[in-house]
Amino acid sequence: MFSKIPKPVVVVASVLLLLVCFVREGRTQTVARVIGAAEGVYWNDTPKPWFTRQVAISNKNKNLPVDDHDESLPTMTGYYYRRIEASPFTRYPFKTVVVKRGLARFTTKTVNGTHFVFRGTWGTAYLDSANIADVPFMKGTLYTYKKGKLVKQERVKFGHAVNA
Repeated sequence: MFSKIPKPVVVVASVLLLLVCFVREGRTQTVARVIGAAEGVYWNDTPKPWFTRQVAISNKNKNLPVDDHDESLPTMTGYYYRRIEASPFTRYPFKTVVVKRGLARFTTKTVNGTHFVFRGTWGTAYLDSANIADVPFMKGTLYTYKKGKLVKQERVKFGHAVNA
């Protein structure tokens, strides 16, 4: 049956199929699977200083609502990094983010040759300083890549930005 199809038609169809596959791959959307209890903004607890990094996550990578207690918290999802407190944050949008009971991981898109990968756990804990139960946290290893090469690996813990 297929032997009656002219060879040039088969070649053109194959090339078109390959092009469609590559174009679709380049336009992929961010994969975001986040349980509701994990949504929000997280500050890094360790290593210090706490004000240099933030993670904003939500299910389906939707924008977060403005926080009534702290309007400076980001509403766009991603990993935020800055070297010193007075400087602006650089936002690294997510390529993938998965947070569910016991598991937390994300990979950012590359910005100025740098991207980040986080692999760790997600859970909740009692926050003594604010007397609040079930405060979400993520802890694990954060990998920093520059121009595709691993340049830094560190243990980090992100605590949910809670307003008591």
